[in-house]
Amino acid sequence: MQKILVLEDEHNLANLLKELLTLEGFDVFTPSNFENVIQSIDEFSPDALVMDIHLQDQDGLEIIRQIRQDSKHHMLYILTLSGLDLSYEAKAAGA
Repeated sequence: MQKILVLEDEHNLANLLKELLTLEGFDVFTPSNFENVIQSIDEFSPDALVMDIHLQDQDGLEIIRQIRQDSKHHMLYILTLSGLDLSYEAKAAGA
């Protein structure tokens, strides 16, 4: 079963994403704390990361950069969500 880590600080949306992805057959983890995303990735070993760029206390683009700096996670698929068009910025960061 493929695993997806969802980083979304809006709890209703995180739960909806988890439910929909679970119905599609994915194993989904939605951490409530985004302070140590690399640790969550190391522990859960996801195949993909679905994340909001605009997290309350974290810069999503910086999280992507941190993930890409870790050679263990250079092949992790990262899909970003945002209410704004930040596709260029997200791609430049490594999503």
